[in-house]
Amino acid sequence: MEPERVLSNIIYKDRNPIYYLEVKPKWDDNGRFALSKNQTERCAGKKDCYAVISVNVDRYKRQHAMDTGNIPFVDLKDFVKVNDNLGGYFEKLVFENITKTELNDPKLIEYRGSIPQKLIDETGIEFDQ
Repeated sequence: MEPERVLSNIIYKDRNPIYYLEVKPKWDDNGRFALSKNQTERCAGKKDCYAVISVNVDRYKRQHAMDTGNIPFVDLKDFVKVNDNLGGYFEKLVFENITKTELNDPKLIEYRGSIPQKLIDETGIEFDQ
């Protein structure tokens, strides 16, 4: 049996994907955390084994002087949240778009999954919990 390992943003066991992770930084106050079209579809389709790890660099910058892009994780971890419940928010939207494709109806071709900071704050888990 092959041991568990992390490759890219997917955790594999026995060469099968068992969990999907996306790490998303936010660098400015007006920004949102965004998933690509493929990430949004995977989030919806694999909602029971998918998590977004958000890093709010903007909040870190407001509380700490930044003279380098190399921030020690121990300093940054208080600005990291884990959300493992976002798939349900995107599931209906993605399903409707897939249905429109099958029916040859007008549909979205390129889109992003936008995650508001308020949702991250209210439903996110602290990194070290």
